[in-house]
Amino acid sequence: MTVIPYHIWLIIDWNRRWAKNKSLPTFEWHRVWAETLDTIVEYIFNRWVNTITVYGFSTENWKRNQIEVSVLMKIFLQYLMKMNTKLVDKGIKVNILWDKSAFNSDLQQAIQTIEESTRRKTEHTFNLCLNYWGRADLIQAIKHISDDVKQWDLKPEDIDDELVSQYLYTWWQPDPDLIIRTSWENRLSGFLAWQSAYSELLFIKTMRPDFSPEIFEECLAEYEKRQRRFWE
Repeated sequence: MTVIPYHIWLIIDWNRRWAKNKSLPTFEWHRVWAETLDTIVEYIFNRWVNTITVYGFSTENWKRNQIEVSVLMKIFLQYLMKMNTKLVDKGIKVNILWDKSAFNSDLQQAIQTIEESTRRKTEHTFNLCLNYWGRADLIQAIKHISDDVKQWDLKPEDIDDELVSQYLYTWWQPDPDLIIRTSWENRLSGFLAWQSAYSELLFIKTMRPDFSPEIFEECLAEYEKRQRRFWE
């Protein structure tokens, strides 16, 4: 029987090279990614994975070309509106993780709508990270812990790894069992700086739009070979 991770984090990267190889317009890779994401997410849920987290846009991505950022915001808006229609009857709870205040009013409204309409769903959880960065997550946790030490009964000696986890933006979710990153990058790029401590990491040489159910099965086969350790 295949060992199935409870929580999978997907860092699906390298759209630019894919678009260049296909001789497609500059921003076509983002549209294709949004169109193909549903297929792989639905397939993974059908493999009895409980929680999927996809890294969509980091706080550092605001430094990109502003035209590209504008295109991305429009794609995210269209994607969330489509997701709300498709997922509301599938028992999938949707969370948009991190700072939503930086987005325009239309995107904020779309986020609020999909989170509210799926709030009571319990079969699966889908997290889309927008304007998220692992170090920023830790910084806000440190600030909140510091405030609670000053104002309440929290003592410095009470601070341990379990308490820090409770102050993170993902405090109510399990840490990822498996993190998959496409492309030729062998790093996490600031994703889940705390939560990835004991995650199994898979760096695969596949470009983002080509990440298919078949490639995911290869990832599962590799994960099954791993002997997970939580103490070293």
